[in-house]
Amino acid sequence: DRVLKLTAYLLFAYPRRIKISENDEGLCSCIHAFTGMWYKIDELPNLEGNLINGFDNDPYDNYYPISDTFTENEEKLGMIDYHEMVDDVDPHTSCSDKLFTAKIAKLYRDGFVDDMNINSRYVIDFFYNLLKIGVKIDNINESGIIKTGERLNSNTKFNECFQLKLIEIAKITIKEEFDFELYGIHPIYNIETMSPYWEIPNLLTALYFALFYTRPDYEVYRKCSNPNCNRLFKVKTTNSRKQYHDTACQNAAAQMRHRKVKK
Repeated sequence: DRVLKLTAYLLFAYPRRIKISENDEGLCSCIHAFTGMWYKIDELPNLEGNLINGFDNDPYDNYYPISDTFTENEEKLGMIDYHEMVDDVDPHTSCSDKLFTAKIAKLYRDGFVDDMNINSRYVIDFFYNLLKIGVKIDNINESGIIKTGERLNSNTKFNECFQLKLIEIAKITIKEEFDFELYGIHPIYNIETMSPYWEIPNLLTALYFALFYTRPDYEVYRKCSNPNCNRLFKVKTTNSRKQYHDTACQNAAAQMRHRKVKK
């Protein structure tokens, strides 16, 4: 559930831009290929013409063929099923509890464009199949906050296949975040010091660059336990007892505890 919420936050949150000054282009959050499709869904081509007619002209036999990357099969999206999910839902009404389902169904059918990023299809197909097994997602707002009324593990159909695909999508999303924010960083040779260093264009890139070199299996960030500091510092997982970012904070915290006891 936590992986789903954090991944949804990165994928569905409306791209943000921080302006440093009036003449500056600003710092922009990562615009994933899927995010672009989600917020420009009206610009997708209408693939209604791909409808395949069933036998005896029965509308319940009509379907749209979908190359599903989740099931790795060509799935049949029933015409009636599709219109039950999409019709009578205003894509611009964020308060609709059917909006998320309608938009995912639209992307599932029409999300095939030239030079499409395959990672976008992974996300679309995962969420469509998640809805298909009965996981109820009311909506995801522009801040990327997912609204769902149940835990994933409570659904008996949320099996290992779903778990592995969710982890894969989460990893791809993190990679896209890093690749986007690290763009522009490059090595330079400093003739004053006769040594190499990295040219970093802005603070946001520097923050991602610091995380880029963090080894998650060996290093973690921790908040300093000094209540007047709260600075983050990096510790090795083998040194799990370190609570302060330096000795000054450790001494200051000890003095505060001493004065409190004495008082």
